[in-house]
Amino acid sequence: MTLNVNENCPSIMMILSKENAIAEWREMMGPADPEQAMQVKPDSLRAQFAKSILENAVHGSSNVQHAMDNIKFIFGDIPAPNTCPTNPSDIFIQYI
Repeated sequence: MTLNVNENCPSIMMILSKENAIAEWREMMGPADPEQAMQVKPDSLRAQFAKSILENAVHGSSNVQHAMDNIKFIFGDIPAPNTCPTNPSDIFIQYI
């Protein structure tokens, strides 16, 4: 799903579904402050693409409840299986 949340560029909303998704995504994002990210995690997404702490390129939920709240807010009532579906795109095709 693409959503315009600011004047600068569209945002792409996705659901990452895998074991340890939150922890692994947060590791890939790096610290929220891009200045800090450049120092401690220079290969992170924020170190490479963020402009400032307010325009820090990516967002990720901090825990499962936060993820579920964000998914419901952005995508509405879609099924949230306890396990990864065989073909995750099947879920999105039904609801987009």
